[in-house]
Amino acid sequence: MNKVFRFKPQKRLSLLNPERKTKGQLTLFFGMCMGIGKTHLMLQEGIHLIKDGFDVVLANYNSHGNKEIERLAAQIEQIPLKKNGEINLDYIIKRDPQIVLIDEMAHQNPNGSRHKHRHQDIEELLDDGIHVYTTLSVLQLESKAYSVQENTEYYTTCTVPDILFELAEKVHYIDASPQEIAKRFLDKSIYLDQHLGEHYRKAFFSIKNLHLLQRLCKQMMAFRRNEKQRQYLYEHHMQEDTITGVKLLISINESPHMESFIRRSKNLSYTLGVPLYAVYFDSTGQLTNKEQEQLNKNISMAYRLGVFVIRSTGENWVSSMLDVIRIEKITHLIFERLPNEKYIKRIFRRSELDRLISKCKNLDIYILSNESILERKKKFFQINTSGFKTSIWNYIKSATITLSAVAILSPFIGMVSEVSSGYIFLIILALQSIYFSTGPILLSALLSAGVYDIFFTIPYGTPSLSSPDDWLQFFMFLAIPFINIMLATRLRKQEQQSRKRERISNTMFNFSKHLSTASGINSILEISAKAINDSFKLKCAFILKNNKGGLSNSTSPHSNFTLTSNEFKVAQWVFDKGKQAGKSTENYMHEEHTFYPLNSLKMKMGVVVLEFKKLFDAEEELLWLTLKRQISNALEREYLNDMARQASILSESDRLYKTLFNSISHELRIPVTSILSASETLKEIEQGISKDIGEEIYMAAQRLHRLIENLLSMSRLDSGRLSPRFDWYDVHDLVNSVTGLLKNELKEYDLSINIPDDMPLVRIDFGLIEQVLYNLLYNITVYVPSHTLIELDFQHDGTNFCISITDYGKGFADKDLPYIFNKFYRGESGITGGSGLGLSIVKGYIDIHKGQVEASNVTGKGANIFIRIPSMLPLIDNF
Repeated sequence: MNKVFRFKPQKRLSLLNPERKTKGQLTLFFGMCMGIGKTHLMLQEGIHLIKDGFDVVLANYNSHGNKEIERLAAQIEQIPLKKNGEINLDYIIKRDPQIVLIDEMAHQNPNGSRHKHRHQDIEELLDDGIHVYTTLSVLQLESKAYSVQENTEYYTTCTVPDILFELAEKVHYIDASPQEIAKRFLDKSIYLDQHLGEHYRKAFFSIKNLHLLQRLCKQMMAFRRNEKQRQYLYEHHMQEDTITGVKLLISINESPHMESFIRRSKNLSYTLGVPLYAVYFDSTGQLTNKEQEQLNKNISMAYRLGVFVIRSTGENWVSSMLDVIRIEKITHLIFERLPNEKYIKRIFRRSELDRLISKCKNLDIYILSNESILERKKKFFQINTSGFKTSIWNYIKSATITLSAVAILSPFIGMVSEVSSGYIFLIILALQSIYFSTGPILLSALLSAGVYDIFFTIPYGTPSLSSPDDWLQFFMFLAIPFINIMLATRLRKQEQQSRKRERISNTMFNFSKHLSTASGINSILEISAKAINDSFKLKCAFILKNNKGGLSNSTSPHSNFTLTSNEFKVAQWVFDKGKQAGKSTENYMHEEHTFYPLNSLKMKMGVVVLEFKKLFDAEEELLWLTLKRQISNALEREYLNDMARQASILSESDRLYKTLFNSISHELRIPVTSILSASETLKEIEQGISKDIGEEIYMAAQRLHRLIENLLSMSRLDSGRLSPRFDWYDVHDLVNSVTGLLKNELKEYDLSINIPDDMPLVRIDFGLIEQVLYNLLYNITVYVPSHTLIELDFQHDGTNFCISITDYGKGFADKDLPYIFNKFYRGESGITGGSGLGLSIVKGYIDIHKGQVEASNVTGKGANIFIRIPSMLPLIDNF
């Protein structure tokens, strides 16, 4: 059974980044060619957005001497260009505008840039949540550039992947009649490359060419409308997958002519307004490095054009194609016309395409012109030239075996028949095909044929290739070993492929087994480095995130090499963006190493750097992606385990602390209460010095009692089991209760209480709010000098019960304001004896009421504490 792997459309480009909460939106100003007004309209739209209150900047623009464009650009904030005249990507990201305007999306960046193309700069801006407005011509789309070149002889080296056009949030189509564009050209108001001759420029702006470009534009816009409708129906489960039910399928191989075929197939999908699928196969035939590189290039082009790419495994191309057709419910196939074949050849051998067509009677098939030859290579009958590139000793060994057989058989010349002698030589050649490659076997075959003809056929000792039978025997000695070596080579390749897959399976099994038992980050990195070296013979380096969540500035243990400061910057970019970079990628191409992000499903864990020698083939790429995912998951697991262990330790420590705290508080409460009672009795019955001592004991015990009560209150708050008991209360009762408790402390202060006459009843927990006011007023008596005015103001705004307490002391120190509600925090007031719990208890009790408490300094006065507690006006039904 063949395996089919479908790559979801969401994975077609790095444009979709699942780790970002929000992505920027791409808006295109799209037209048939230069000079149609795309830049002008984009700048006008930017000015309108600024007037609407949006933060808009202009990254670049090309006026080509157009004064109107320069006038519009002057009304928009412009980002300074880099020294080489390119857009300043880092400056834009740091500036972080809502919208950035970028002229000419199709542009190639100079060497040394972060990205090769400007559209990749735009992708990075979108990933950072910045909306991008940019301009694009239809002749700059990758799928259209070739057909435009065919018809107009104009070809741009800077193209944009079609997938960006398809994924753009909005496309503003700027249209004009071909006659109007031609007139603008004649008026010299259109810029075209000056290195092109005048005759060529006139030819490009011919009415015929402009009509072609206009038709291509309308075709792309029609495809967008169909795609939007298809997506709507698919998302709402109104129809299975497409509007018409049509799906196109092409087959991709390592042919260098495949790029043109993919483009033309994509153009056909645009014409029909339906999606295009592409399948490539991992067959038993191994590809050379050059062929693998070309296959990767073809697959990459399919992704860029917005094709749904499918990977399939299987030795039989026809059966693999049938599996893909069945699973993906393909309705139409696209192939290229086969090269002309002689009639006699087609009688004896049907092509793979013929056999596929015969089994797809319900499918429609499109045959494109044979501009390129797409028939799969028939490797079964190809001579593998690498079989001749073997050691000279293999040639010597093979010839020696043949000559040894001659020496053994020479005494029996004349005694053994010619047929038996021929069989013996053929058996020796068949056995040699098991151990030797093509070159040595053919050498032995020539030796065997020559020796057999000269020494083992009559007349002995002389060549006898005179009759047809002699020639037939001679070619039999060549043909049979040749067929044997091809079959043996194929079996050997199948064996190598099976061993390779077995090795991959064993690698994954052992790697997973070792990772599952790994304990600690260092152990995971050691196992990972060994697996990378064993699987790919590559050196690697790891850079993990630090305790603050950022990327470390040094390589981790078990790294095989160190990185330069510039390479650390690249690693930081990879970590932040979640994209690969470096050698053989499209980001930081000039780097010697390749950088991959280690991202698990939920967390960024770091970056792994590989020192490549050659590109991965398809199976190695799949193995590497799997290894990388497992490394990321193992690091995440260990990181979460560390967090869980730390949380467990903190939880246990907190539990022991609270237990000890509660025990001590309760044990202290009993003797303190006894001391208070005894000292109060002593004050009443004693006179003179004894009375003063009794009062001192009483005040000290009362202070200790308040501390214990505060500790117990904080303990109840931390437990989370404190539930308020709400009821309706009169604010006057609340004030009388608190001032009564603090009558001794407040008698030396000027207390001003403001309660409106129409103050309604408030729904609160009386005991908790009483404690809040007690703590606040008591703190004032401790920290504010005597005879200071204290203002206590109560209000109700219809939905909230508000309390404001203001003193005329020195106020809070500015550096203390952010921390005064923290547990055990004491400001630098110079007064000793406070526990630092009073205000934290106030905040805890207000939080239980789902209210807010704020501390500030009032100009001309002192400190102010403002409390807001939700409390609706009482209704008759509430009583």
